[in-house]
Amino acid sequence: MKPIDYSKSEPSLLLAEAMLLGASESIQRQETEGQKQLVESTVLPVRGRDGAWDLLRSFGCERGKQVDDLFCEAILPPGWRKKSTDHPMWSDLLDERGLVRGSVFYKAAFYDRDAFMDVKRDRFCVRRNYDCGRDNLQFEVFDSGLQRTIKTFAVVQFGLRNGVLGAIKNGNFYYKAIDRGYRESTFAAMNEDADATPISRDQMYKEWHHVGDGCFPEIYATDNLAQEDAIAYLATLPKDASQWLEKWDLPSAA
Repeated sequence: MKPIDYSKSEPSLLLAEAMLLGASESIQRQETEGQKQLVESTVLPVRGRDGAWDLLRSFGCERGKQVDDLFCEAILPPGWRKKSTDHPMWSDLLDERGLVRGSVFYKAAFYDRDAFMDVKRDRFCVRRNYDCGRDNLQFEVFDSGLQRTIKTFAVVQFGLRNGVLGAIKNGNFYYKAIDRGYRESTFAAMNEDADATPISRDQMYKEWHHVGDGCFPEIYATDNLAQEDAIAYLATLPKDASQWLEKWDLPSAA
């Protein structure tokens, strides 16, 4: 491994290249070359989000001297490495097992160089699945180390009718009156109507109104309902250093 060769980023050389190739292509080449140099180098960004360097130190990384305004030398734990992604400005920081432990951003364009990194505190997280269709909510538990979904949970279908937000989860009906004057109240838990006649998914689509992009509070009102099972499952997974061990390489939901 070696430091970044900054001689390849001299403005005069880059300007000449831009005149020869065109500005857009020249910048893309700079960013791609910058990513290659970063991955092959011994440096990491000085700037990190949410205590990134403190986390890296706890994992066994050592921070060395600063080499410029963006980067400093870094001694990674044995087996750790950087790997390029499909995006020329983002690279992954991998541990000895190949798990993604962080992300490094480096914009190598000479007119706007920038770099920072994120380091993962937790391997597992709850996130929304945006592929489940209109007026539906679904959450999943995601393994950010192996970059895969390990468990998905019930789809919640929802809609508006006569000032009431209704939702179906696992065949059960939930509701909440929407008070436009106090929009924050829509974040409260929804009520289950045990006496309600079950509503089919087809009925919901036909009889309840679509919740459009201008009704985000109504969408958020169903979040607790939709993600409570995912949050409960996440609570069963470790939060300490053991979460990165092989025994927690849970099977993909796929």
